[in-house]
Amino acid sequence: MVEEDGRVPLIDIGTIAKIKDGSIKIRGGIDRFTTDGVIFTGESTEKFDAVILATGFRPDLRKLLPGVSDVFDQHGMPLVTGQRTSAPEFCFCGQITVPTGQLREIGIEAQRIAQSAREYLRK
Repeated sequence: MVEEDGRVPLIDIGTIAKIKDGSIKIRGGIDRFTTDGVIFTGESTEKFDAVILATGFRPDLRKLLPGVSDVFDQHGMPLVTGQRTSAPEFCFCGQITVPTGQLREIGIEAQRIAQSAREYLRK
């Protein structure tokens, strides 16, 4: 799959069961962000302290973050993954395909982002 599709296969490790039992909640499409939450397609609104977007392998985040510049390429993919971007409030993780495993890379990038966030918050 890495060579043919540019994707690393994933194995379910309990996510589907957590969705079925309600531990993980699924929401519909996001129309836009507010200063303290999200407006979903259909205009329902929820407040969140933080948002993690699981956008898949071909995200175009420009519509969701229209005021953010110098962060995405011409296809809406993040220019930087695994570290702070030119907009320091945004970090992207797991946005590259690697043959050593996407989950391994996400773990490495998440640690790097956490360290960067600690340094950013100390300022």
